Parts: sequence; C-alpha cells; structure tokens
Amino acid sequence: MYIDIEKQRKLQNDLLRWLNAVGPASWKEINQALIGMLQSQGIINDAEEWKYPAYKWFEPLLRNGVIEVCWDRQVLFYPVFKEIDDAVPSDTLSTMSILEKIPSIKSQIANFEMRSQNLKKYFFWNPNADTKKYPNKFVPQKFDDLFVGIFCRTGASWEPKYLFDGEATRLIPWMDENPDALNLARCFVRLNQPKSEHLFRYDPKCKTLEIYHYEEHPVLVTRALFLSDPNQVRNLEYYRPVGSADNKISYNNITSEHIKELRRIYNPFAIEVKND
Repeated sequence: MYIDIEKQRKLQNDLLRWLNAVGPASWKEINQALIGMLQSQGIINDAEEWKYPAYKWFEPLLRNGVIEVCWDRQVLFYPVFKEIDDAVPSDTLSTMSILEKIPSIKSQIANFEMRSQNLKKYFFWNPNADTKKYPNKFVPQKFDDLFVGIFCRTGASWEPKYLFDGEATRLIPWMDENPDALNLARCFVRLNQPKSEHLFRYDPKCKTLEIYHYEEHPVLVTRALFLSDPNQVRNLEYYRPVGSADNKISYNNITSEHIKELRRIYNPFAIEVKND
C-alpha cells in the first residue's frame, strides 16, 4: 500500500478536512472515510491490507499529534490542525515531559482484563510470518506448551486478541477502547522472548535514535520522540504509511535523559547503544 508523497499529503489533508467538517469520529468511521477517499482516487483494490487503511494513513497523524483523542462512551478522534502544513511544535509539551508520564509497558499490560481462555488451539502472532500467506501474521500453533505471545482464534482482524503474559491470559482491548493496547501487547511480546531483541539503536555522538518496528510502539512514545526536534514536525517522511518497507525512522536531538526514560518504559535491554 504505497503511494507517492504528494498523493499521501493530499489523502491525509483530505482526511483532516473531513474530520474538521464532521467533528470527532470513531476509528471505524475514519477507516470507512479513508476507503471512500482511496476509491475516489482509483488507488484501492480488494487486497486484505486495503480493508483497514486507517492503520496506514490515519495512525501516523495520531502518532504525531495532528489527531487527538477524546472519550464519549467510546474513543473518538478529532483533528488539532486543518492540514499537516499547519502543524507546529507545542510550546507546552516536550519529549521529556511526555516520557516521564508514561507508565512502564509491563504495568500497563497488568491492567488488561484477565480471562480464562484456552489458547492452545488458537493461532499466534508471529512477527516474522509470511504476509502473503498470513496477512495478519497469525499462524497455526505447533507447540504443546503455552508461551508469552498474542493469540487469536483464526487470525482474522475482527476477532478478539489475547495476550499470555507468562502467568495469565489477558484480553487485549479493542482500538475503540484503547488505541495503544495492541501496540503495548506487541512490544511486551518482543521484550519477553527467550532472546529479547533491541527495539531502538542509539548513537550518543550524533544524538540520534533509530526505532525498530515503528508501527508496534505505543503512540505516546513515538509522539514524544517526534517532538524532540522541531524540524521533524513538518517532514512528510514522518507521516509515511505505518509499516512501509522503507519505514526506517530515526529521531534527532535525543539525550541520555531520554534514553533513561525509555529504558524505564520498556526495559534496560530494549536500547542498543552504538559504540564509537
């Protein structure tokens, strides 16, 4: 699902104008509006990934603070600006002020509702799955013992997802209940594999932080890092579709204090530090 950067600008600005006209909308309403916009431009097909374009085109706006969240019996989203070009860094928010308020991923997961679901015949989320065969990366289990992971009955997008955290099974809230729930679960799984992988790479000399698996990180974390450098706010590369093959994002102006907070939120091993 790739379009050139000017078509991207038009599509996302059209979505912002639509939201400014209709007011706060649910994720499902936004997704449906995007389907209509893509159809009107003749750039949509029947492939599985086109069924949920909000993950690709809306989520970067949310991550970067161009879209905000409110609650009215469900999570609703509203625009902060009329267009991306209107976006300006907030005078009251900073990277550190946001990071310091984010609880650890482990403590947020502990708030997910516990369930007694039997997951042994369920599909599980494999981040390395062949997306042509398994578009949502849920594959059949071939193991007898339950392990830390995300599980789903058949792997369909619309089915409830469960997290086994090593001790208990927890229901992962829907997007309309908690927009960050699935991101938190995915990060938790990556951090709790037998061989825990790095989710960031920090260069202290250049003060740059490369983020791996960008689309799986909590929204507030990526927003905080996005605000670390004012020059990033209007750079359209930071608004590219979440999960693009070329979606390699680095943040600038990152200090050791930022790294300290990120280690608290994730774990001490989540960040690889580049040696001189």
